[in-house]
Amino acid sequence: MVVPVPESVSAMRVSDADRGAVVDLLTRAHAEGRLDLAEHSDRTSRALAAKTVADLGSLIEDLAPARIRGASSLAARAPGTGPMRATMSSTRREGVWTVPRTLHVSAFMGEVRIDMTRAVFTVPVVELDASVIMGEVKLIVPEGVNVIDESTHIMSEFKVKGSLRPAPDAPTIVVRGSSVMGGITAKAPR
Repeated sequence: MVVPVPESVSAMRVSDADRGAVVDLLTRAHAEGRLDLAEHSDRTSRALAAKTVADLGSLIEDLAPARIRGASSLAARAPGTGPMRATMSSTRREGVWTVPRTLHVSAFMGEVRIDMTRAVFTVPVVELDASVIMGEVKLIVPEGVNVIDESTHIMSEFKVKGSLRPAPDAPTIVVRGSSVMGGITAKAPR
């Protein structure tokens, strides 16, 4: 699987911490049997000599998706981690972006659409702090991600559309906050 990285990010110089994070991922892949000793040795040498994000990305692109394993600090450079607000309007976040530990979302008579199918998860548990008043928040989550509703609903509902089948090592999204005369929906991609 190719880990998509925006072009402006791929040319960025990497730090020793970035190189170390990739070496850690390669070592874990070797321990899990996904790389043999020769592949591990070759890729580790190349990781320690890497200069750019693209150099490091090419070494891990065929390993487990970063959104599931959360292995690299490279993901922290992807855009789009701030709060999302829709007041009598709509907003969306899609494509490659880093899911922060806590994502603040507010929809006042508006719609917030959060497409996480290509997003990069860097932590195992993400808190979605929602404030919905006569609006709607729509989550599109990748296969395997678990969604748990801990939010308060007043004349509104939390819906799961389709079948979300959580994988054991996949991230979990915990929805907190409140919804008044609105709704929060989670669904798998089509």
